[in-house]
Amino acid sequence: MSAIQNIFNLYGPEYLARFGNSMPQNHKKVMRAIRQCRSGAFGKAVYVCNACGSSHVINCSCGNRHCPSCQQHKAQVWLETQMQKRLPCSYFFITIALPAQVRHAVRSRQRTGYAAMFSCAQAALKKLARDPRFVGTSRIGFLAALHTWGGMLQFHPHLHMIIPAGGISENGTSWMDSRQDLFVHTDPLETIFKAKFRDAMKNAGLMNYIDPAVWRKKWVVHSEPAGNGKHAFRY
Repeated sequence: MSAIQNIFNLYGPEYLARFGNSMPQNHKKVMRAIRQCRSGAFGKAVYVCNACGSSHVINCSCGNRHCPSCQQHKAQVWLETQMQKRLPCSYFFITIALPAQVRHAVRSRQRTGYAAMFSCAQAALKKLARDPRFVGTSRIGFLAALHTWGGMLQFHPHLHMIIPAGGISENGTSWMDSRQDLFVHTDPLETIFKAKFRDAMKNAGLMNYIDPAVWRKKWVVHSEPAGNGKHAFRY
């Protein structure tokens, strides 16, 4: 039994009783799947030895993509694939987080909110990378992963982005290196991302669900060199 499954089994019923009415249905579905994983609820697989006739019964797993027990092998395969794709250059690790005043609106409308996080981060990075002071081209590449929880397992959506230190020239003929200690400045990245995210929320009709003060405060945007990217991919 995984640690998450044990937590859900011990405290899940009480949590659902207290907060179930405000939880998205897909969150409840994930909890139910993980709680029942390898319990027999999803059936059983029977293996029989042709030589001796002995049998072995295994409870089927839930197969949910959020289940740590089911996805461990897939995660390892994914990691090995990314390691093979790494470019022979330095990398940066950039984090962009949504402040607390925005999270409620995003949690209730996850498809819209998460899509906006990715699209706005991409647009902001390409806009800054085009500046000759940074890379000098908008043709950059990155891998972005969405995390929806914090260290205390609270709802805390943020993006982790692994970015090669450079990009392909606009005419596609050469590689252009960024600085080794800086990809783009985080202050303008925060400003541009926040403005684009605000536009996305306005277009989605969600501005009434967000405290207007949040657009005047500083958002968390962090960048650091990541060497050859190996440890960043593992993280």
